[in-house]
Amino acid sequence: MLVGDSRGWSFTGNALYLPLLEELGLRVNRPMPFLEAIVAPKLGCVRYYARYEGDDVEFDSVVGKINDVHYLSIYCGVAVDSLFRAFPGVRQAELGDVSFFKDPPSNYTQLRQWRAPVDQWRNLETVILQGVNSEKWVYRHNDRNVVVEWLRRRQELGQPRLRVRLSDTCVSHNDLEDSWIPTLCGMLRGYCDLELEHGFSELAGFPIQLASSLAYVQQID
Repeated sequence: MLVGDSRGWSFTGNALYLPLLEELGLRVNRPMPFLEAIVAPKLGCVRYYARYEGDDVEFDSVVGKINDVHYLSIYCGVAVDSLFRAFPGVRQAELGDVSFFKDPPSNYTQLRQWRAPVDQWRNLETVILQGVNSEKWVYRHNDRNVVVEWLRRRQELGQPRLRVRLSDTCVSHNDLEDSWIPTLCGMLRGYCDLELEHGFSELAGFPIQLASSLAYVQQID
């Protein structure tokens, strides 16, 4: 994990050859100078954590350079379109912002043609939702959920069924009384293969089967 205030860092493009680097974690406020400097032919996993709420990071300067990254973890603070151009081969995406799944505009009429930003990853297999809580992921007034709607549209278009995992779930006493957890799980499992972290599984509100360290949500007759 590379951590720190990177505003004073200066690198020459493609100056750092890292032939054995397979995973990279960045918790810096200016990640691009480092990404522009490295040459890492084995890099397959990138985790980026924005250090502050500032301008969204643009990845256009590394487009075509890190195409083999298959696992990407992004919480917030990025320019979404440039992210997809820079990391086109992602199969597993760990995301913490609903903007990746945004609904079509209210005046949009060609719903079958609508593609959410995350649909730009053509080889996507797994989506991990970070920091799941009731305020971010469950719409209380109309029982809709932006991720559920996105998954439903994928199913209607005949696209492959995805694996969805809930991670870093934030659960309070009020959440348990409000039962939003089984509500969310019930909506999701109709459109994906749903996985829950082990400590979260007993809160789902319906029978499940455990596999390895994860709980695969399935109805047990």
